[in-house]
Amino acid sequence: PHFQNSGGCADVRHRAMVNMTSSPIYRAPAVSDLLNTVPTLFGFVPEESLIGICLNGEKRRFGFRLRLDLPDADARESTAQLVAGHLEHNDGDRVILLGLSQDPARAEAMVRAVSTHLTNKQVEYCLWATNTQWWSTDNTSGSDWCRDPAHESIVKAVSNGQVIHEDRSSIAREFTSSLTPRDVVEFERAQHAFQVKRERGQTTAVSSGIAAVEQMLSAVRAGHVATIEELVTIALWLENLLVRDHFWFLIEREGARESLDIWTYIASRLPGRLRCAPLALASFCAWQVGDGVRTLMAAEAALREVRDYSMALLMLRVIEQGLPPTAW
Repeated sequence: PHFQNSGGCADVRHRAMVNMTSSPIYRAPAVSDLLNTVPTLFGFVPEESLIGICLNGEKRRFGFRLRLDLPDADARESTAQLVAGHLEHNDGDRVILLGLSQDPARAEAMVRAVSTHLTNKQVEYCLWATNTQWWSTDNTSGSDWCRDPAHESIVKAVSNGQVIHEDRSSIAREFTSSLTPRDVVEFERAQHAFQVKRERGQTTAVSSGIAAVEQMLSAVRAGHVATIEELVTIALWLENLLVRDHFWFLIEREGARESLDIWTYIASRLPGRLRCAPLALASFCAWQVGDGVRTLMAAEAALREVRDYSMALLMLRVIEQGLPPTAW
């Protein structure tokens, strides 16, 4: 079959989402090619995972897709219903179900459970695989396959600018703070100085904050390494929701990848609650470009700083509801 990757991705911990992205076209003449394409769909090499992919039209274009950790046996049926619901409420008329595990019986049980809950979509392939073998409902005796880091689909994805990580945890590190204890002290001093300066200068207007942040973001886009004072200025102005929302509403899908990189960079160089707004903005950018892994991770990182930060909670609801970016 000829698969075209024209859909979005979801990485879920019992959450799901859909995004639309533009990616190269791959040919998958064999199941082994399909298995080697999976890391390009999520930006990392999934393990112990359940994957569902919606297919569109005669060319089997990839649409909505999701990944979640394989659940324990007692949660299998409830998880199967959840997954089937997200697959049926999204695009396409057929689906691929894939279970990845070093315990093939566990993966098989999961994909078969999901298959029984699908009523409105035809199951094109129902597969389960270890790192060296794969099985399907039509191939119960199993066949060998080999993971190829230089597979055509991976080479095309990397040449198109995609970074494929070895595992999910390496992506999470993008959203951690890189500050040393000395940096934190410097931030506290800069924060105090900024507050004094703003109060004395009476520059508390929203328009002043927008102008200041716009100037610094332009410099960062041009390659400028932001100073602690500049980062504090950006972060403290973004605590004003009118300022934050101004930059939120400027995000469009066409430029969202660049904005994701910028907000991630800023968040990684800030401490504590100052990280919340940049992380939430990064989460929104990731949703718009079809990066489900980073959508979830950025939102969760913000909530670790402030557990009721509203924009991050909104992004989690977007994921749980399986909303496409077109819904924005």
